Amino acid sequence: MRDAHPEKGFEIGSTQKPTLTDLQSLKISQPAHRALAGAGIKTLAQLARRTEAEVLALHGIGPSALPILIKALKTRGLAFKAPIAGVAKRSASAKAPGKATTRPTAKKSTATKATPNTSAASAQIDAHIAGLGDWRGTMIARFRKLVRETVPNATEEFKWGSPVWSLKGNLVAAGSFKDHVKLNFFKGAGIGDPHRLFNAGLEAKGSRGIDLFEGDALNEPALRELLQAAVALNAGGG
Repeated sequence: MRDAHPEKGFEIGSTQKPTLTDLQSLKISQPAHRALAGAGIKTLAQLARRTEAEVLALHGIGPSALPILIKALKTRGLAFKAPIAGVAKRSASAKAPGKATTRPTAKKSTATKATPNTSAASAQIDAHIAGLGDWRGTMIARFRKLVRETVPNATEEFKWGSPVWSLKGNLVAAGSFKDHVKLNFFKGAGIGDPHRLFNAGLEAKGSRGIDLFEGDALNEPALRELLQAAVALNAGGG
């Protein structure tokens, strides 16, 4: 007969495990669980207080975890927090059918002066992603995370109405259009593209683009190679 622990109130040698919350019991990767816990998100109710873009921006949350989280929230009658209404409304009013939402205007020309990795630049990009309020915001948030991981010392700015990253010169921008997201590599014509990701602006003299539509997947390993090649080209003065 096993002895009961005098202080804990259960048998010595018991295999009793701590009860998991509804979120902690989900079958997502351990890095994803650690990312959520590190952000203080331990239950589905707490998860519902965050926007999808905010969660996706956490280091450790991959695209495979999102469908599981969305489904789990739905089973509890919950959903990710909606983007701020005022921000979404301003974003919607800036759109024009068939035209890019990234077109600069004279009134917003001061956005080009935003400094990298400052609260002002980050806030502008956060608001831009939240204001899109759909798959385009999610896609840009994922690409932003990829850039930060691949080129951690890159300058992050918000200009021409889009997130832009640079290091010894412009590297890449992520523009949101009505039905697609365009990743524009400023000197794409000068770097190799062995995986043939470039599918837009192929006639341009210097830049090359990657148009992504709803449902498309990010080829992260190939994009990392393009980013590294763009950094190397700028470093060489090309």
